Amino acid sequence: MDAKKIIIGFLFLLTSSLFANDYVLVTDLDDTLKVTNGKHTGSMIGNALFRRKVFAGMPTLFDEIKAAGIERSYLLSASPSLLMWSVKRLLRKHRLWFNGIYLSRTRDLFRKREYKLSRLERIIGRTKGKLILFGDNQSIDHEIYTEIKKRHPDRVAKIYIHRVQPTPIPKTVFEYITPLEVALDLKEILTEEQVYNVAKAMENNRKFRRLVPKFAFCPTEPWIGKAYSDLAYVTALENRVNTACKNRQD
Repeated sequence: MDAKKIIIGFLFLLTSSLFANDYVLVTDLDDTLKVTNGKHTGSMIGNALFRRKVFAGMPTLFDEIKAAGIERSYLLSASPSLLMWSVKRLLRKHRLWFNGIYLSRTRDLFRKREYKLSRLERIIGRTKGKLILFGDNQSIDHEIYTEIKKRHPDRVAKIYIHRVQPTPIPKTVFEYITPLEVALDLKEILTEEQVYNVAKAMENNRKFRRLVPKFAFCPTEPWIGKAYSDLAYVTALENRVNTACKNRQD
């Protein structure tokens, strides 16, 4: 390889890194990263204490986003701080690392909206990049994230809400069922190879309940969109999910 190609390659990596550092990753835990079933109290307590299962592809998605060179990453959950030991065990098991982990103190347990907003304000105050926010529609994540975007329109780049319940999600946020849709949407950050890595992680996970648990919304028709219909791994994932969901209904 000649010197010119080396210099061009170095400049490409440098500019890509500088661009990627414009982002900060913030994610919810239960039913966004971890399979919890937050709408069912009995399941939620047991899963919170003992279960360490995550949605297929989510660890890979976060790894690929971090590999792009983002500024910082945070786990922001309304789970009580007494569960910190369990959360850290979950993260160790799946080799996930965050710059900061925020869990609710006792006084914040019934003030989820105020608690999460205050922590997001703190994150914004400590960072410079635009936020990529992950949550789910088991509760009010989309309302919290939309509010923080209203307060800081120039600091929120993306809002991704995992559709767990069949209830409608506002069009102002990006609704997803699997991490693949998110990876496809993050084309400004992720390479084609990184997107494929996310798809491969889901394909390699043979347990369908890691993709769509029994308590979660289960689609029976293609949902990712015609724009990606030429990608074989997109079609394969949709077919797998749609077929399994139809069988679940029968």
